[in-house]
Amino acid sequence: MFTFVLSSVETLYRTKDKTLSTLYQNRSSTYKKPINKLIVPEMKTILYKSMLMLLLTILCAFESVSQLNRGSLPSDRTESILAQRYRAIRNSGGTGGQELYFGTPDLGNNGNRRGFDFNYQPLIEFTMTFDPNQDQIRHESRIIANNGNRSTPGASISSLRSFLGNQKASQLQNINYIQIELRLSGNNNDNGQVTIENLELNGVSINETISVDRNGIASAYLLDRNLARGFTLTGRMRITGNRFNNSPEGNKMEISSGYFYDFTTLPLEFTSIKGFAENGQNRINFTTADNHEAKTFYIERSEDGMKYETIGQVATVNGRTGQYTFIDKTPLLNGFYRIRGVNILDRMVYSDVIRINQSFSTMRVINQVGRTEIIFSESKARNIKLFSFSGQLVKQINFNSNRHAFDHQGLQKGMYVMQVNGEAIKIMVL
Repeated sequence: MFTFVLSSVETLYRTKDKTLSTLYQNRSSTYKKPINKLIVPEMKTILYKSMLMLLLTILCAFESVSQLNRGSLPSDRTESILAQRYRAIRNSGGTGGQELYFGTPDLGNNGNRRGFDFNYQPLIEFTMTFDPNQDQIRHESRIIANNGNRSTPGASISSLRSFLGNQKASQLQNINYIQIELRLSGNNNDNGQVTIENLELNGVSINETISVDRNGIASAYLLDRNLARGFTLTGRMRITGNRFNNSPEGNKMEISSGYFYDFTTLPLEFTSIKGFAENGQNRINFTTADNHEAKTFYIERSEDGMKYETIGQVATVNGRTGQYTFIDKTPLLNGFYRIRGVNILDRMVYSDVIRINQSFSTMRVINQVGRTEIIFSESKARNIKLFSFSGQLVKQINFNSNRHAFDHQGLQKGMYVMQVNGEAIKIMVL
């Protein structure tokens, strides 16, 4: 990982002061200058800060929920490692005509694939599982006919690393994308349509569909560093219409996974993220620095701090820094939040995680001139931190009772954010 950190910091340093257009034009170039030639004394502070940012980003990226991005990843900056392909997609025809192959990306080679045949049917529910701990990839399809009959063919590849060969097996630890490509050849007399829907990654809905009709090509991809730790992708392929091209490779859906070299950190830094319960809602405030290449911020929420869903987004403001607010109008009783920043090249970076407990909105806070008293329904050990709205820690208190009062000595009048055992509310200092 340390080698990866140094490489990414080098890239961050080299691109930081380039214009966006120059960065985009030169994104495929290979940089060969050793990193020790770049580190001059006056750049050490920037380097150390960047390394810390990157390490925090990697940690925060774990357990992320992926989002589909329309289009395909550039082939000159990707290495496909695993692939699955449905071919001869139609909803009518003879038996055994439709096939599934899965294995290495060269699925035309009988030596590097497994698969099965099945009748042409209108609905196929699929499950693809990559399990690096078991050294295995598995595939199962639930075939649903017009008359309601179902069949469940499946196959697997065990000893996956031996099957892939040394070169590709060594890249399994780098898998960070899944790409879906859907193609339907035909002419003006064809009316077939294929839709990929109900997509879930590790049990979390992606909430996107992909659809094509005659002579249609569609592609989408998702990025997630956690894919190398294993994944289960499920979905449904729905086939409608009654006239399709007969080409086996002309009508196909292929799902590939591999390593996207440009999935690195944004030139973007989250400088703070705060949140508090307010009138039955949750307010999330966050600030950024160096967000001149950012495009969108997605607000993600979780019930358990592991599986997140996107509940909204905020557009970036002009300038190198930004202050943002998002209101969750239907909050969980006890919810976790984080921000996912995406730039114009669809690179991502995550903020820290915060937790907001709605039960604190009923906590009794008595504001007086020069003094604030806090009353809880029960006694227990509590740690209180008081932050200014700029994020500066101004007071810290520990107590073990159901109530505590503190004076305002040294505090300016105004609004503050108070964290109680790590969870935040807004209070007024009079």
